[in-house]
Amino acid sequence: MHAGYSMGSVRRDNLNNQKGTNKISYQEAKRLLHPDTTRDAIWEIADKQEALKKINEACLLACEAMDELQEYKKIGSLEETREATGKQKPKKPKRGVEKSWGHEKEANICPVCDYYLPHTYFIGEGNKKITYCDNCGQAIDWSEDNG
Repeated sequence: MHAGYSMGSVRRDNLNNQKGTNKISYQEAKRLLHPDTTRDAIWEIADKQEALKKINEACLLACEAMDELQEYKKIGSLEETREATGKQKPKKPKRGVEKSWGHEKEANICPVCDYYLPHTYFIGEGNKKITYCDNCGQAIDWSEDNG
């Protein structure tokens, strides 16, 4: 290890130099890195320096793949994305009976989570209707009465 370099900075420098120029395929990298095939894959490379170069390229490719995976995990799963996208499409509230404080009264209910929508309008906002369920985030369509 060179003085003044941390493992992280060396890795970043190597990634910057190698990014987009990996000469190793995914299949070859996997073969070099997988415990079941590493020994044979290395033995097939005659020159030790070439073997080390290939192993480094395989490791860098694996690191790039892990970085990409972490970015996808931040975004969320496909199911989570579909669910969130589905909630952006407004749905009409259901009509139901709200039973709280010892009273029963007709109420608007979220069509997704059955949460009581206590206010049709934002409090203090005049005639501005709420646009989503406070509980699950489902967009609400107030275009017609649901009576």
